[in-house]
Amino acid sequence: MSRILCECREITRETVQAAIDDGATLKDLKRLGCTVQCGSCLPEVEDMLGKRRAWWADIHRPAALAAAMGLAVLFAPPLEDLLASGPENTGHDGLECADCHLEAPGTTRQQLQANTQWLLGSRETPADFVHGPVDNDACEDCHDRDGEDRHPPFRFREARFEDARDAIAPQYCVSCHQEHQGGRVTNGGETCEHCHEEFEEEVLEPDHQALADDGRFETCLQCHDFHDNHLFDEPTSLDDAIPLDEVQAYQDGGEDPYSTKKRFGDGR
Repeated sequence: MSRILCECREITRETVQAAIDDGATLKDLKRLGCTVQCGSCLPEVEDMLGKRRAWWADIHRPAALAAAMGLAVLFAPPLEDLLASGPENTGHDGLECADCHLEAPGTTRQQLQANTQWLLGSRETPADFVHGPVDNDACEDCHDRDGEDRHPPFRFREARFEDARDAIAPQYCVSCHQEHQGGRVTNGGETCEHCHEEFEEEVLEPDHQALADDGRFETCLQCHDFHDNHLFDEPTSLDDAIPLDEVQAYQDGGEDPYSTKKRFGDGR
C-alpha cells in the first residue's frame, strides 16, 4: 500500500509518481492538490520531479535541530502574523490564528524530534508542527449548513465525482477558498465544467447545453449561487443575469450582487 505523501489532501506517493510518469509538472501537481495547503510535501515532490536532491541526507542532526528551533520561535503566538502569506479572506478579518490553526498533537520537543528524524531520512513522513492542517472540520465549525448546502464538500467524495476530485479536489473547502489570498473564491472559477457537461432536459433559456458545448461555464454563476446561500430569484434569461464583472468582483471580495438576504447567515 502506497504511503500518504500529501497529508492535507490525502494524496498517496503512488498517485504523485504516476502523474509525474505521465509528464505532470509542479503546476499540474498543484491542480491535483499537492503542495497547495501547508506545503510540507513540497520538498519531496520537487525531489521526485528531479528539481531537488535529498539535501536532508547531508545535514547533521545539530543543524537540523537548530533550524527547527528557529521555526519554533517564529511560530510563537506573538510572531504568528509574520507567517501569514497574505491578507485574510473576506469575512475572516476578525478571526485569530488559533480559530483555524488548531494545536498539533504532541509537545514541541516531540514534534521537533519527529521532524528531525524525517529530515535525516529515518522517518517516512513529517509530523505536524505547532499547528495541524486546516481541514474541512475547521471550516465547518463556522460554516455549518445542516445538510442544506447545494454543493457540500462531502458530496464530491462520491464515486461519480472521481474525475472532478482528480482535477480540482472540490471535496476540500480550501480548494476554492484558500486562506490568506484575500477575496472569497481563489480557484479561478474552474469548477462547474468538471461536473456539468451534459443536460438531459432543457427548460430554461438560454440553452444550457449550448453554453456547455461552447465552454461558457463562466456564465453559471451569473444565474446560480454555488452554495445556495443567497435568497433570490434566479434569472431565466442570460439577458437578465448578473454581469460577469460583478460576479468576479464579488469573488474577489467586493459587493454582493446576489442578495443581502442569506439562507445560512454565515457569509459564504
